Amino acid sequence: MSKRFTLAGLLALSAGVSYAQHDTTDYSVNLEETVITVSKIPLPSRSTAKPTRIIGPDEIARNQGKDLAQLLEAQTGISVNGANSNPGKDKSIFLRGASSAYLLILVDGIPVNDPSGIGSHFDIRLLPLEQIERIEILPGSQSALYGSDAMGGVINIITKKASKKGVGLSGGASFGSFNSSSANVNVSGSHKKFDYVVGYQYDFTEGISEALDTTSEQSFDKDGFIRHSSQIKLGYQPVKNLRIQPFIRWSDFDGNYDAGAYSDAPNTYSSTFLNPGLRANYKRKDLSIILGYNYNKTDRTYRNAYGDSFYKGRSHQTDLLVSHPIGKHLILSGGLYVQQTQMLDTNATVKNPENSVISPYVSGILKGWKNFNVEVDYRLTNHSAYGNNSLFTFAPAYYITDNLKAFASYGTGFKAPSLSNLYGQWGPNENLKPQRSQTLEGGLRYKTSGQRSIELQATVFKRKVKDVIIYTFSNGYLNQDLQHDHGLELDATFNPTDNIQIRGGYAYVTGEVSTKNALEADTSYYNLIRRPKHSWSLGVRYQPSKLVEFSVNTRYIGDRTDYAYNPVTFSNDEVQLDAYFLLDVYAQYRVKDSGLVLFGQLNNLLGQTIIEANGYTGLGTTAKLGLRFDL
Repeated sequence: MSKRFTLAGLLALSAGVSYAQHDTTDYSVNLEETVITVSKIPLPSRSTAKPTRIIGPDEIARNQGKDLAQLLEAQTGISVNGANSNPGKDKSIFLRGASSAYLLILVDGIPVNDPSGIGSHFDIRLLPLEQIERIEILPGSQSALYGSDAMGGVINIITKKASKKGVGLSGGASFGSFNSSSANVNVSGSHKKFDYVVGYQYDFTEGISEALDTTSEQSFDKDGFIRHSSQIKLGYQPVKNLRIQPFIRWSDFDGNYDAGAYSDAPNTYSSTFLNPGLRANYKRKDLSIILGYNYNKTDRTYRNAYGDSFYKGRSHQTDLLVSHPIGKHLILSGGLYVQQTQMLDTNATVKNPENSVISPYVSGILKGWKNFNVEVDYRLTNHSAYGNNSLFTFAPAYYITDNLKAFASYGTGFKAPSLSNLYGQWGPNENLKPQRSQTLEGGLRYKTSGQRSIELQATVFKRKVKDVIIYTFSNGYLNQDLQHDHGLELDATFNPTDNIQIRGGYAYVTGEVSTKNALEADTSYYNLIRRPKHSWSLGVRYQPSKLVEFSVNTRYIGDRTDYAYNPVTFSNDEVQLDAYFLLDVYAQYRVKDSGLVLFGQLNNLLGQTIIEANGYTGLGTTAKLGLRFDL
């Protein structure tokens, strides 16, 4: 009843927007786009040394029929296991093949995490795409600037900003396959020194069976989910140079899951995420001070035939950054990051374990000096369990011509064992050592200006991780020796006419771990499980008028390796997962002289068989129809 009431209310509300302001989305290429994640301070993209991939508001709007995992999975060099499986299945993000535990998720520049999880990484199912304005993806080792969890890269999710009008109303609704439905509404505005954003999102799906049903009866039940999400973001400028922005986010996710590969079960799962915090900016002349704080509270419960399992994580993050330019070409910045994390578990080897980090850092940015951009970052991390660790990044870039840039970077990384690794109920090891990495990358970027622009980028990278943490059935968590990964990424964007855009990308990644076998002899083997060595994408967007838009997107996911448990030998056997090819189509129509947009989407139009994890079901052809409005 609540689902129907929510959707009916939003549809009724949207019906009255026919005389609202016309959507003035700009589809031109912005050559001087400002990026934040690269250096923690806003910089024009031309002034940065590290290449950043940006998913802007227009691209997000054209993917409203998908979720955050599917949007990220479509980006070159990112594989999200679970993105094309049952909608409620867990999602693992692999950036350039790196473990999901090596990826730091930021929301509005402040880390979010779950200390009760195996790798402490954040569950992106808790963030609806409809609350997001923009995403910045910064691959490669970023530990010197962002700390422990950024050994493989950073994804900064920037939430929707306030309308410049006194009161602005936006939202939407959609219906699709598996009896799926969603609805959202956002109220925002600005008045003198005050602004606000208040948003709510509702999602429901009956889903499909999470486990692959190979029985003759085909009787596995559906595993659906329901999610409620909301956020409140306020802004206040008490004096000319100071802006204070308190916020609070809340998300509740309830779903079903199965007993494992090929095994049905009526299990249920629930997760609640609470994230209050504050961001303050002070700027006077050339001095800039940014303070960010948040509190992450995550409670997860798994219910199955063996009873209930509870996982509760708490964390506080405070980050203070001061920056000041020195002359025309140099910016110096420095900051202090303080983190306290706790896993609430009275059955852990240490009751309710916790740790803390105090981490000062400095950064120097040379921009536009004789065609050079250079960034140097240094961080000293003091971990309550592991003492001091020094980290650094050196990233130079040089403009060979006005349109052609060569870039490179070398960085060291550090990933402390999670509280679950050290003290959890399943194979804990208090003697684990931190994982340490060295990452080298380089490439070329070519970009022209004008409406008929071309953008090309080629990147090669190499990553080495020492003391990799693995899990074994007999010994629990252990440090292995060395992980060696390397790969190649190619990106291209071409605008042959004012109303056509063509985008494509290719990624290759491979890796192996070097360790000792049972006879203490050196051995190496491929271990990038569930990650394709080869993947590519190609998309065409056509806008014949300001009111109509079409896009066709294809993506190829190559063969992958996975493990299957062997009950006879009590070990894992390797299995090969077949490649698949996705064809998605999207169309939208803007109602003239209004803020109403109608859209439709068909995914996996060819009905490809998708297996992302051995023994689990992939999505077939799916459809979604919806609308969005902006008053």
